Amino acid sequence: MRYGLVMVGVLLGLVCPLSAQTVADADFNGDRKVDVTDFLAFVEAYGTKQSDANYNAKYDLDGNGMVGVNDFLIFVNFYGQTVQTDREILIELYNATGGAYWTKKKNWLSDLPLNTWHGVSTTQNGKVDSLNLPDNDLSGVIHESLGNLGNLTHLDLSDNSYLSGPIPASLGNLSNLEVLVLSGSGLSGVIPESLSGLSTLEILRLRVSGLSGPIPESLGNLSNLKVLDLHAGFSGSIPASLTNLSNLEYLSVNAGLFGPIPENLGKLSNLTHLDLFGNNLSGSIPESLGNLSNLEVLSLSLNRLSGSIPESLGKLNNLEYLNLWTNELSGSIPESLGNLNNLTHLDLSLNRLSGPIPTNLGNLSNLEILNLSYNNLSGAIPASLGNLNNLRTLGLSGSVLIQDEIIGNELCLPATLRAWAEQRGERDLPVCF
Repeated sequence: MRYGLVMVGVLLGLVCPLSAQTVADADFNGDRKVDVTDFLAFVEAYGTKQSDANYNAKYDLDGNGMVGVNDFLIFVNFYGQTVQTDREILIELYNATGGAYWTKKKNWLSDLPLNTWHGVSTTQNGKVDSLNLPDNDLSGVIHESLGNLGNLTHLDLSDNSYLSGPIPASLGNLSNLEVLVLSGSGLSGVIPESLSGLSTLEILRLRVSGLSGPIPESLGNLSNLKVLDLHAGFSGSIPASLTNLSNLEYLSVNAGLFGPIPENLGKLSNLTHLDLFGNNLSGSIPESLGNLSNLEVLSLSLNRLSGSIPESLGKLNNLEYLNLWTNELSGSIPESLGNLNNLTHLDLSLNRLSGPIPTNLGNLSNLEILNLSYNNLSGAIPASLGNLNNLRTLGLSGSVLIQDEIIGNELCLPATLRAWAEQRGERDLPVCF
């Protein structure tokens, strides 16, 4: 008999997964308990035999053609528990994370309305819809019950470095969540697969050094995601599924990943910020990145990318930051980069670029930082660079020994540019004769 009850309970779980909302729905009389009175209401609502008009086979838990005592036993075994209130869940969080030592805790544990508690906002009917406790000295483990705040849309526990333990899998139950920020915490473990079910999520920030394992492919299911910020000690490559996130505007992954940059990233037409800094990525820079017409920031620095810089990057008319330093890029600097009229930062240092500096870089009238040092560039510096009136920092010299190879520019400076270059920090170049 016990085996049968367990099996039916498992089957019921497949049809009606146990969650805070499920339990609340089963509390027919609203007394915050699920017990015999709720079952009597249950029977009255759904009938007792197949011949009754309101009989529903879904609630015939043992499948014998009637709703009776055995179904009641299964019902209580499966649902028989107290329904937590939002207040109780918050108190549980407070106690689990050292609330007595929080920096800010105004009205917590009081009988005042929850929306008067520090960092808490509620809906009109008093349900918690936002919990913001960044940089507040939370410590300990995030309690699983936090996943029972069914109305929560915003959760920010960032910059609480003494938070520890895993990201609770129960956060995947927060079906209304739009913002999840846990950056700067001391959490560890893997990203729970359950987060991939957060269909309304728009912002996911997990700059958490203790996280490990691969980035789940299932994150590609978060179709409403606009911001994905992952900085941790992940392994593996960039999941191809991330290229399905058609609403993505901000993608920053600094996680020790290896392998190529997916070609299909060039299909994410809403991207304004693409930062893959500080991984171990290899292969070439995809030509398709030139299709990201809304891109303002492109940072691929500190990787092992090779090959030439794609001419297609010159089509990124909204680009302001282009950082490709510390890679293994070779070939010449594309003339097309001179078309990037909004560019303020251009850093191609510590590569193996060769040939002359393109004259039309002097067209980049908004440029503030130009760093081409530690390459294999040669020839005279174009006089046109003297037109860069907004330039504050200039780097063109320097040599370094990399794997028994000396990397260093062989450039000279027209006498007319000497004072101009020195004012911007470049004092080591010889004057052209």
